[in-house]
Amino acid sequence: MQRNGAVPPWVQLQNELEDALDAFRRVMRESWVKSATRGISSRLPSPSSLSSNEVGSSVPSLESIQAYRDQEWEKREAAYHNAAIKEINSLVRKYNGMAPYAVRRAVYTVEGERERMYGEAARDVWENLKQRGKEGLLGASTWERGYKESEAVRGGGLAGEAGWSIGELLRELVDRIFGRISKKG
Repeated sequence: MQRNGAVPPWVQLQNELEDALDAFRRVMRESWVKSATRGISSRLPSPSSLSSNEVGSSVPSLESIQAYRDQEWEKREAAYHNAAIKEINSLVRKYNGMAPYAVRRAVYTVEGERERMYGEAARDVWENLKQRGKEGLLGASTWERGYKESEAVRGGGLAGEAGWSIGELLRELVDRIFGRISKKG
């Protein structure tokens, strides 16, 4: 069997499970890094209001980034996270029905995966914040960021290279407008 490349069905299912879990974690992490970078960046003072030696110190520590949570992001992503975890746990149960006892797996939870991701993604968020500080985008309003980034794109960069697409800028604007309206009403 081994010479012909055949593997037991539970090993094939294990590979499928690993692929599904890796894809879910990658998508969740990318979404979180974007959201956390925007959220933390908007709360920081603008580099133009800081002296040159304070700009680098305006980026928060890794520990504070790991502790940062955004309830709005969690609500917005909840349906996807719950559906993905449900699908992954379906594979886990199927896998556990075939696999030897010693290699069986526990089911996954959205909360557990988020906590894992918060810790692992903190360095990516920190790097993005550092880059935004160098580009003068920390603490800038949505309009300022959009204008500065569009200037960067016009200056020879590629669309999207500066970090925000037109769609993301519009989505952020709509979120802020409707967020303010719902908080007032």
